[in-house]
Amino acid sequence: MKDNQPNLREDVEKCFTAAMEVDYEGVRHDEHETEERGHGRHEKRSVVAIHAPEGIRGVEEWEGLKVIGPCYGERRVKGKKSEEMRYFIGSRDMSAKEYAEAYRGHWGIENNLHWRLDVAFREDESRIQSRDGQANFALPRKLALSLMKRHPGKESIGRKRLAAAYDTGFLEEILSPIPNLESP
Repeated sequence: MKDNQPNLREDVEKCFTAAMEVDYEGVRHDEHETEERGHGRHEKRSVVAIHAPEGIRGVEEWEGLKVIGPCYGERRVKGKKSEEMRYFIGSRDMSAKEYAEAYRGHWGIENNLHWRLDVAFREDESRIQSRDGQANFALPRKLALSLMKRHPGKESIGRKRLAAAYDTGFLEEILSPIPNLESP
C-alpha cells in the first residue's frame, strides 16, 4: 500500500495498532517471521495478517477486502541497521506466510526489473516530462533488457548494451531469435 490512499493507510495502521494493544485478543490473525543471512547482510522480516478487519472507511471501495497487515523489515549491513514498515490489504483469505511469500516475490520482481533498468539504461535520470513519453520509451527499454537477458553470454547487461552499440554483429546476435534447441 502506498501513501496515495491516506485514509486507507491511516485506517489500516489504526486497526493494526488496536489489535496489538489488546494482544490480538478476539482478533483473527496469524504471524510469520523469517531471518536470512548472506552477502554481508542480516535481514529479518515479520508479517501479520489480520483477517476480517474492522474500521476501514469506505470498505465498499475495496471489493472483497479480507485481510490487512503490516510487513516489518529490519536489515543490518556492516553494522548499520535500517528498518521499514509497509502495509498491505488483500482480497484473498491467506495466511501470513502466504502473504509474506507473495510480498517478497512482488518486491523481488519489482526491484530486479527497476534496478536493472536504472543501472543499464539510467532510467531514473530520464528527463522526459510527459507520461506518454515515459511510457513510449519504457517499452523499448524493457524489450532491450529482455533481449539482453535472453542472450547466453555471461557479460553484464551494461557490457552487452555497450557491445551491441559498437558491434553490429553482436547486435544482430542479440536481436536474432533463439535457435531451436530440439533440432540436432
